[in-house]
Amino acid sequence: MGGSIGEAGCRARWRPAGLLVAGLALALAVACAPRQRIPLDLGPGAVELYVNGERAEAVPQEVELRIDRDHKIFVKRPGYVPQLVVLETQEVDGEVALEPPQVRVRLHPVIGDRRIQIEEAEPRPADRQP
Repeated sequence: MGGSIGEAGCRARWRPAGLLVAGLALALAVACAPRQRIPLDLGPGAVELYVNGERAEAVPQEVELRIDRDHKIFVKRPGYVPQLVVLETQEVDGEVALEPPQVRVRLHPVIGDRRIQIEEAEPRPADRQP
């Protein structure tokens, strides 16, 4: 009960059981990718944590992330300037790891919405020198 796909003279045979085994092997390989624990030190106070765009229900003291790809840690709190940390896969002396090996974020309060605007003006007659 298999099928065939491909062009004439170049046919590939597949069986549903073979696809199931291949799919399961792929899922296990992805699930078993090497991981690294990244300690988190976030503050001040209660913050919102997003890991790769997904909000964490509670803010843990560490996260365990796959080392075969980069990750984004986004920290925010109302009234504070949000901060983004990118963890990148690095290879040093044959060892693969995420850098930085820990995330320490101290958010700073937003200080109003003050903007300085400098306008160039014509000098007034009293400002001109003879």
